[in-house]
Amino acid sequence: MAINYSNKNISKKAPAKKMKSTDTNIEVDSLAEVNEIIEYSAKAKAERDKFKENTDANYFTVVTFNNSAQLDEFFNKLGIRLSDKQYIDGKQLAKKLGITIETPDKVAPGAFRISQKLKDMTL
Repeated sequence: MAINYSNKNISKKAPAKKMKSTDTNIEVDSLAEVNEIIEYSAKAKAERDKFKENTDANYFTVVTFNNSAQLDEFFNKLGIRLSDKQYIDGKQLAKKLGITIETPDKVAPGAFRISQKLKDMTL
């Protein structure tokens, strides 16, 4: 079962299951179908939430100074000697400032499913 994050082909449905009752009890079968939809919806929401969490780009900030000499002075006063001043490990900077970051690191999500149609269009 794949989750489609675009508005196209939104009609993809969970696989249909056999009726629960042997005597075609509409009430039992309807309740079973509703429960399947609820379960499917919960799984789809969990997958969407996980995708959003793992692709969120709001984990950075930009600190600016009026000129590069001010930036150099800032790093010198912190005792930081960097070859690349544009990208700094925030946890290392926090440590240098005496701040402990207690929020645990996120585990890398691995690979997301890629639409075969999109793959065919680009390769």
